[in-house]
Amino acid sequence: MEKQIINNFLRAAFGTVVVVGVLAVNGCIFGTPPPEDDETTAGLGSPAGVVEYIEDAYIVRNIEDYKECLSPNFTFYFNPLDVGKEVGDYIIEESWGYDEEIGAIENMFDQAYDIEIDLVGKQVGDPEPNDDKYKAYNVQINLLVMVDATTGFRANGFVDFEFESYNGEKGEKLWRVLNWWDKTTA
Repeated sequence: MEKQIINNFLRAAFGTVVVVGVLAVNGCIFGTPPPEDDETTAGLGSPAGVVEYIEDAYIVRNIEDYKECLSPNFTFYFNPLDVGKEVGDYIIEESWGYDEEIGAIENMFDQAYDIEIDLVGKQVGDPEPNDDKYKAYNVQINLLVMVDATTGFRANGFVDFEFESYNGEKGEKLWRVLNWWDKTTA
């Protein structure tokens, strides 16, 4: 039974870790306190704000906040070096979409002993005022997902993001992640 629980966790955690990086072993939490509910749209008002909001969602394990950061058309592209690798009974694919991402992250939030992340949003930059899409390259990430007090997985390196703008409930221009490319190393 314990092996099955660990295997299920490793499958979910590895998929999730690969979503933001490769396996992790050690790390520290860096970030700001999560925004209040009424500050959500302010956090999504720029691509850099979206990255910070993702980091906050990981720190407090809030799947609803994480969902707000992703486009319904979201695609995560795994590091090509990881594609085809077998982790437990899961074989890493080239990419997955919104539903798979949310399922993996939700499993990680529910099952991880500890999650620590440093996702450097200030590296994202700012789009031009009339841009509807914006790409940020080589955004640094350091993620540690602990299965228990002594076993963990680290994702460390860089990711690329493509953001899309959309109109918020009040007509304000907001941003969310459309595509995420993993370039981390184990």
